[in-house]
Amino acid sequence: KPFRVVGWDRALWQFTLSSQEERPDPDLLKHTVVPVLIVMGSDDTLIPLEHGERLRDLIEKSTYVVMSETGHLPHEEQPKEFMQILFEFLHSELRLPRRVNDE
Repeated sequence: KPFRVVGWDRALWQFTLSSQEERPDPDLLKHTVVPVLIVMGSDDTLIPLEHGERLRDLIEKSTYVVMSETGHLPHEEQPKEFMQILFEFLHSELRLPRRVNDE
């Protein structure tokens, strides 16, 4: 379940404060040369899908996936589906296996 890590609230607060001080330059993203996987949840109430779409548009070698019925933490809310998306991406970019073991 999300937020089971001790001190997550303090870390989130520090992260929020630091992100207000320095914003990354979007123009730098245009020069990204490595493949990037962007996974968003369709029901994310913290980060609008438009942010992911903007990243997709800025990063030439990006793959953009929206997971349905998922909020802000797709890797925790739907871990198996998330891992399958990740493995598909890694297979397409690095030729790694496509399937997640059911172990």
